[in-house]
Amino acid sequence: VTDMRGAVAPLSGLMLNQMFPSLELHGLLEGPVRINGRLDDLALAADLEAGDGRLLLDGSIDLLSPATHYQLTAELEELDLSAYSEAVPEHSVLNGRFRVDGAGFSLAALEGTALIEVGESRIGGLRIDSVTAMLTARNRCSRLGC
Repeated sequence: VTDMRGAVAPLSGLMLNQMFPSLELHGLLEGPVRINGRLDDLALAADLEAGDGRLLLDGSIDLLSPATHYQLTAELEELDLSAYSEAVPEHSVLNGRFRVDGAGFSLAALEGTALIEVGESRIGGLRIDSVTAMLTARNRCSRLGC
């Protein structure tokens, strides 16, 4: 059983670029992180400050067989995405929630659901009041519901 508590102080997007260079990330995240549970059901929780915004993460994964099952919920509060990626238009601030519950990583093996709920936000000059979408993937098929 694992029970670790710590702090991201701070985590640089530039460091993440070493693992995922196509994301072209920059900016800093910092805050408390907790990882606990058995390796076949490991839970992760984080409350990260992101500039003037906040990113809350809560999830679980089977580290012994990661494609077997994973769940992640992310809540974004006034998160300025343009402060973290050049690929995003300036003044892109998101408020909302994203939840994925699934198994499999390749398109052929993917099974699960993703729920996206966006509250008052903006992407560049586009203002968003609210958007909700659900994506379901089963048996090599996907369905989008709005």
